[in-house]
Amino acid sequence: MRRISILLAVLAMVGVGSIPAASAVPPEQITITTAPGEFRSNIADCPTGTWVDELVGITGNFEKAILNIKVRKTLTCSTGHEFVIHFQPKVRGVPLPQSGPWRIVEGAIGGESLHGTGRMSLEFDKELGYPVEVFTGRVHIG
Repeated sequence: MRRISILLAVLAMVGVGSIPAASAVPPEQITITTAPGEFRSNIADCPTGTWVDELVGITGNFEKAILNIKVRKTLTCSTGHEFVIHFQPKVRGVPLPQSGPWRIVEGAIGGESLHGTGRMSLEFDKELGYPVEVFTGRVHIG
């Protein structure tokens, strides 16, 4: 009888482990493009909004414009959601090129935690006539 109980317990654990979580949402490819004071994105429930940057730190060779920058960007969606990205652009020339990694450090969409990482670059938008930040990567809600 004991062997049957152990076997049933093992089968139950294996069965439970193979059931996918109902709330699991796979990571999605996203793009966030900033213009002065505003952004647009393809993140669910956050198509547009405003942003504010806080310079956290800057090191490097100022005379040669070879800099490592740390920035905290707070994005507020037009839908009322808010999230914060930390990014670290490396400047190699004045003012371009500029690129580096980013990650979401806090925030939520629709009451679910927002997580994400990727790469940012500063690109000159010929149509607009000024540089824009482009954040590409993957985000996960939940």
